[in-house]
Amino acid sequence: MVLVITYREPPNPEYQEFQSRLLIRAREDFGVELAPSLMNLIAGCFYDGILLYAEVLNETMQEGGTREDGLRIVEKMQGRRYHGNGEGVTGLVVMDKNNDRETDFVLWAMGDLDSGDFQPAAHYSGAEKQIWWTGRPIPWVKGAPPLDNPPCAFDLDDPSCDKTPLSTLAIVALGTGITFIMFGVSSFLIFRKLMLEKELASMLWRIRWEELQFGNSERYHKGAGSRLTLSLRGSSYGSLMTAHGKYQIFANTGHFKVNSRPLVLVPTISSCLIHICHLFP
Repeated sequence: MVLVITYREPPNPEYQEFQSRLLIRAREDFGVELAPSLMNLIAGCFYDGILLYAEVLNETMQEGGTREDGLRIVEKMQGRRYHGNGEGVTGLVVMDKNNDRETDFVLWAMGDLDSGDFQPAAHYSGAEKQIWWTGRPIPWVKGAPPLDNPPCAFDLDDPSCDKTPLSTLAIVALGTGITFIMFGVSSFLIFRKLMLEKELASMLWRIRWEELQFGNSERYHKGAGSRLTLSLRGSSYGSLMTAHGKYQIFANTGHFKVNSRPLVLVPTISSCLIHICHLFP
């Protein structure tokens, strides 16, 4: 439901005549085409305001005051009722204690729901502080006007308005639990990474070059699924033959450690720099 509040256009003939003269002067003196609207009411209010000021100024000067006595002029305008002595155009002018004019308003409601046209539903008089209803019904959505103070709209201190599914303690507990879970997962990942780094740093698989011995050997090392034979006596080259005997590969070999003297394969890599790293999943 949409309601519109606007200024009320004065119904007196003085305002209609003023508006006609305003449109003519705007067209002839300034070349501006204006249409009848509520914007012309602002010009009429300024016109009446000048007349009110002139009347109060004349009274002040008759009482021995001057034009520079602005404080006295303002005080005489407070709470004043002025009709313009037949020269005003917007009707009765009523000033409040703050020197603001009491304004009349119109309440517009949608009269025809099909066309969407708005029609006046009520008039408000600022001077008399009263509302006059036109008798035109307002099509409220629920058939009646809404409450001035709907429940749980302005008064949020009512416990019945608290629709939070979880209490404050439950929210705090849930947040604490999620924090501990995240901390535990992070700690596990960090610990796992540190252990892998430690394992990599131990370098148990590394063989120092000084621990290798190159030369002849009459021992043969056999393993499950492969057979290693040495040839070319006086050299450090050996042959590796698969269990099926189909392939034989020759490569540089050496002995590691004096006691057990296991035979190791020493491949040649054409590189000046080797980076040793570990790939983490």
